[in-house]
Amino acid sequence: MVESGYNKLTVLIVDDSEENLKIYASFIRNLNCNFCLARNATEALESFDKYNIDAVILDIMLPGMDGFEICLRIRENLNLKNIPVIFISARNDAASIEKSFEVGGTDYMVKPCNPRIMQARLRSHLAAAQATRKMAESEYRLSLTLDSITDIVIAVDVDGRIEMINSIGCQMLGMEMDQIIGQHFEAVVRLIDTSHHEKIESPVLKVFSTGKVLRLEHEVTLISSDDSEYHVMLSAYPSVNPGSECVVGVVLVFRDITDEYMHHELHERAEFALEYLPGEVYFINQDGRFIYMNKMARETFGFTKDSFSDKYIFDVNPILKKDGWNDHWIQEFKKPVSRRESVHIDADGIEYPVELFVRSITLNGFDYMCVFASDLTRKKKQEQELIAAREEAEAASRAKSQFLSNMSHEIRTPLNAIIGFSEFLADDVTPDQKEMLDGILVAGNSLLELISDVLDIAMIEAGRVEINPAPSSLTEVCHEMEVIFKMRAAEKDIALKILPPELNCKLLLDETKIRQITMNLLGNAIKFTDEGTVSLGIDVEKVNSEHCNVAITCKDTGCGIKPENLERIFNIFEQGEHPNTKTHEGTGLGLAICKRLVSLMDGMIDVESVPEVGSTFRVYIPNVPVVQDDVPQYSYSSDEFHLSQLPSEALLIAENNLLPLLEEQHGSIVIGEISHLAEVIKDLGDKFGLEDYKNIAEELEKAAHSFDIINMEAIIKLLIDQINE
Repeated sequence: MVESGYNKLTVLIVDDSEENLKIYASFIRNLNCNFCLARNATEALESFDKYNIDAVILDIMLPGMDGFEICLRIRENLNLKNIPVIFISARNDAASIEKSFEVGGTDYMVKPCNPRIMQARLRSHLAAAQATRKMAESEYRLSLTLDSITDIVIAVDVDGRIEMINSIGCQMLGMEMDQIIGQHFEAVVRLIDTSHHEKIESPVLKVFSTGKVLRLEHEVTLISSDDSEYHVMLSAYPSVNPGSECVVGVVLVFRDITDEYMHHELHERAEFALEYLPGEVYFINQDGRFIYMNKMARETFGFTKDSFSDKYIFDVNPILKKDGWNDHWIQEFKKPVSRRESVHIDADGIEYPVELFVRSITLNGFDYMCVFASDLTRKKKQEQELIAAREEAEAASRAKSQFLSNMSHEIRTPLNAIIGFSEFLADDVTPDQKEMLDGILVAGNSLLELISDVLDIAMIEAGRVEINPAPSSLTEVCHEMEVIFKMRAAEKDIALKILPPELNCKLLLDETKIRQITMNLLGNAIKFTDEGTVSLGIDVEKVNSEHCNVAITCKDTGCGIKPENLERIFNIFEQGEHPNTKTHEGTGLGLAICKRLVSLMDGMIDVESVPEVGSTFRVYIPNVPVVQDDVPQYSYSSDEFHLSQLPSEALLIAENNLLPLLEEQHGSIVIGEISHLAEVIKDLGDKFGLEDYKNIAEELEKAAHSFDIINMEAIIKLLIDQINE
């Protein structure tokens, strides 16, 4: 049984006699205590699990386990080591009394007990037990308090050994509590001076020697067992013996200020960086008054650290006026960040351009504008210099283009005479002379081609080449390419395949530029292919009823291009490296012209190539408009070319379709176009019995093959006159 009582001590009575239990219980009840009863060892030991026992009255002679063994079991439990155990026995021999104290007994009484003596002795033991309980509770509360705070608390005895440390201290030192307690303070806690990184004087010794409180702020770094560093504030308090006023220990408190220290360090560095930033930085409040100004701004405006605080933005920015400042502030503060150009006035009263970066901020409930101003004087000067340099370069480019155009014209005139007279002289010469004249013709034609390419690239770079879209047939372009290159391919025993678009519709594009691109691609492909196949394919993909995408693919089985040369081939005057480069003459302008013409049409060109296997060039031109008209078109296959129209419409068709082919290309006539024109004229003459056209075609074909520019121009003018009649 257990007697209940509020905040009363509890006594466990262990005896196998019911009569003794009742007697002892009556004694204890008079002491105003709770009690519980046990008749054997099992009940006694179980009572400790059920109740908070403050004292034990224990008989020695018990069934099973005697009182001595029960006492030993009690003392094995660390939580019960301070509970008073009072033996009561009929034995009065010295051996029993001695053994009772050996097993941890607190007192020994011989039966029968005097009630008053027993109560007096029990009252004394209970008073000590109550004091012990209060001390344990106090220590527990202190332990909870110390473990709940974030400061490190260490208690050191008079020998400098650690008596107590809280949990946070163990964590920061990186050690377990049993590794710390009993160790000398200097062996566990490493302290260095934060500024000089040197070991500081022991705070324990300093407190013992002075007997005064020691405080160190922002000066101490605590080093943990894993060499981690903590910036701490240290306070050390002397523990004084109340009777002798002697210092018997030291209590040290370490407050971790690492975050605050780092924040302070960053703040100081930020202020330093801001102060010496190579630009004007200032803060202004809602009235336009300067709140902060860095070193460069103060020096530029002629202010000091003490004088700028009574200055306003209107004093340095002539654009901002005091009357309209409030409206300006409201508009600016709506933008988190803004950027604009303005004007500042320096200390000498000279205005200079600046670029302002303005950020609106709110600090401690007040609104400010943070302004970074960058001097644009040098930038503006550089811009003017760049504009002047660009204008000078453009003027030089125009002069170069004009020079090339003039020189081309001047060179072409004597070349025409050289080529024409060479062909005229070739009719009646010896074989040796014929060979020399052929050399003159080949050299003259090569030079004429070079002049045309140089002039083309010069005019493209000068921006004088424009894209002139007109209704065009890509099927017709395919036929022209076959007519122009079939003989050249046959001479090298190369298979030439021309694949016209399946979608045969007229597109609004610059057919002349498309023709020039395809001629360059096919010409290069045949030039660098010694055996195999060269093919040209044009695909028209309809995007919608109004637009198409055009893809041109030129593929060969030639010598190919090394990977490192794939980008170079589109540069001016550059060719890819080939094993037989010397046999492939050329200016290196063809692909450069192609790339620039494709770019002018908002398209792209790329190449894939494998050395000794071949190359594939692709041209892609997006969103080409489709011509919605009913004009008859050429139909073409690789086996046959014909015009499908009525005889009465022959002259109309000739005028509509032939005249665009007669336009000059930058002062030179593309020979391939002239050859094709001769074919068209001949077809018309054969189809409709126009003998004059047939004669013109024969003369024009001769002039084209001999590069007789003067004769070609005369024949074309004659043809135009006939059509116009």
